[in-house]
Amino acid sequence: MTRLSSLVLVGLLVAGRAEAKVDFLEQELSVDLVKDPTQVTVKATVKVAVTSATTSLILLPTSLPLVSLAWNGTPLTVKKGSSSLVAELPAPAAAGEQGTLSAVLAGTPSCSYGSYVTCLRSASLTYLMPASASGAWYLVNLDSASYDTFKASLDLLLPAAQRALSIGVPAKVTAQPDGSALWRFVANEPTLDLLFVAGALVEVSSSGGFPALGLCPDVAATRKGLQAALDEGSKLVPYFSKLWGAPPISELHYGVVKGSTPWAGTSYQGLILLNEIIFAPAYEYIVAQVNHELGHLWWGTMAYAPSAVESGFFSESLAEYSLWRGRGELAGEAVRATGSRMNAVWYMYRRPAGDLPVLSQLGSESAVFAIYHKGSTVVRTLEEAAGVDALDAGLRAVIKAGWSASLADFVAAVKAAGGVDLTPYVQKWLGTVGYPTLKVSSTIKGATGGVVVLTLAASGEDFPLKLPVRLRYADGKSEARALEVKGGSGALSLELAARPALVELDPGWTAVRELRPALEADVSLDGQVDGADLLEVALRVGTSLPTVRRVDGKYDPLYDLDGDRQVGEPDLERVVARASAK
Repeated sequence: MTRLSSLVLVGLLVAGRAEAKVDFLEQELSVDLVKDPTQVTVKATVKVAVTSATTSLILLPTSLPLVSLAWNGTPLTVKKGSSSLVAELPAPAAAGEQGTLSAVLAGTPSCSYGSYVTCLRSASLTYLMPASASGAWYLVNLDSASYDTFKASLDLLLPAAQRALSIGVPAKVTAQPDGSALWRFVANEPTLDLLFVAGALVEVSSSGGFPALGLCPDVAATRKGLQAALDEGSKLVPYFSKLWGAPPISELHYGVVKGSTPWAGTSYQGLILLNEIIFAPAYEYIVAQVNHELGHLWWGTMAYAPSAVESGFFSESLAEYSLWRGRGELAGEAVRATGSRMNAVWYMYRRPAGDLPVLSQLGSESAVFAIYHKGSTVVRTLEEAAGVDALDAGLRAVIKAGWSASLADFVAAVKAAGGVDLTPYVQKWLGTVGYPTLKVSSTIKGATGGVVVLTLAASGEDFPLKLPVRLRYADGKSEARALEVKGGSGALSLELAARPALVELDPGWTAVRELRPALEADVSLDGQVDGADLLEVALRVGTSLPTVRRVDGKYDPLYDLDGDRQVGEPDLERVVARASAK
């Protein structure tokens, strides 16, 4: 889950305004978590520039009771609407004028979101999230033409034994005369999102790479899981920074929270929040994938698409793609292939009725399958089609566009960098539902001079593809080729010095697709059914299509010959029967 809640919310509320009337320049926040263990007191001071003559200020409702609001020291009268607060100024403000807006908010924060909670205040743990449908615990300007970011600083007054993390920067901690401690955070760049986690938590730090710090309950399993996430994240940040640019943080933060949150993990402005439930043994598989949230430092923080149907692709699809690309860099291509395959088969065989294209609005179960699972694999498809360097050039252009990213500009940047026009791929793979089932035929024949001729062909639904081909030989050597599919078909003919023992088509799962050998049980794609096919199926006996999201059952439908969503003895028997029938 990403930061889109605040961007989408504020974007909708400011949409249609004729012109911006005020601009928030700086916001200083002082939060007292010492005075009352069940309540929060926030003092906000905002430097405001008037951009067009106005007689009022329009703000997002607050998630804490608003005690007072003043303009240059003069108290303001506030009218509450269903989606805004309107504060009448004591006198009209002219364009070019600057003023100071000060507020005090105090009480118990509103944390309910249907049956879920989005924040928590207790004596031992407090976390407050950025602006959402429940309002904001700081001041958010709605009298602007777009997202009004501002320079931000946050002072947290905590009991001396507690710790805090916030907006991706190290804290400056100062002991106070009364025994409390003041934790100060200053954002590196203007932001719209402010959040923090604080409490009686233990600290976990990274063992190398980019500075990373985490806070969690003092539970052995939680510390161990969080340590693994931090260590991986600290290595991924430099890698992603080299590819797409450095993020606006100087320290990566992870905080473990509790409560019935609508997410297992979420990320804003360099702070990744993880629900403590994922550290239970039953959910260990989720912990290994939490750095999906790290991807949102780029896709959702540095770049965002204002188009409702493109925003999911530029956030969740790219964050999931980044996770597995990064894990592949750290642990090898086999790990990357695992993620692509897992996402692809989950979409292919577990999506609900009512499939949606990747270019859909977030918010439904079908959208999750399309955007997270299919969409992330489609990015891998685009990488193969355009080349990784051209794709990265396109992604850097997205980052440069910031919160005005668009598919049209991404496609143009990729084409400028590598010459490949991804428009047909975007139209089919992102704009329509489904995936291709490819019938694959293979023949290997001897030729004069000891040369072997391999002919590999694929046909199916018209989805453009450039699929990697890997040829493996009996001596352990291998070589790589590619099969391009256009108009629903493609063919590759190669003259080889030796007969390959195994022909692998798209072994890294660079696309959402199903492969069906034209010759039944010829899973080795060498044009015959023999011991090689028996071995390939035998190696996958026991694999199955998972019933739980993000669980890897190591399932590959190529080896599931009877289509029962598992590979077992019946599949081996089919290979034997087919080989015996020759």
